[in-house]
Amino acid sequence: MVRQDFLESIVNVIQEEERTVFLSSHLVHELERVADRVGIIEGGKLIVSDDIDTVKNSVKEVILQNQGSETLDLPSGDFQLSDEGTGAKLTVYDFDDQKLETIKQTGAHIVDVRDLPLEQAFVAHLRRQAGGTE
Repeated sequence: MVRQDFLESIVNVIQEEERTVFLSSHLVHELERVADRVGIIEGGKLIVSDDIDTVKNSVKEVILQNQGSETLDLPSGDFQLSDEGTGAKLTVYDFDDQKLETIKQTGAHIVDVRDLPLEQAFVAHLRRQAGGTE
């Protein structure tokens, strides 16, 4: 209850007094309720800084039908593939129509393209920064 009251008071200050508030938190889902812009700092380095919608929309999950033993020939850095049993989940960074077309050109069958909540987008950006490791 105290956290909720605190967040509501921040929103009131922003709205009524037209102030900028910097809030640092590991509770990303709460930031989404009160922030217009977010930044991700890893190892003392700012790796992402933008409005919330841009940060969320820059990373998508593309669900692929099982490719069997085939491997996808995708450029490194912007794509991270993980096995999901009956298919594959491809995390796509800096998502745009060209990246979607690149995936289609591999012959992969796209089942779904999913938006990520802010917290999952944060984790994806941190994984990318760490070189794709967990």
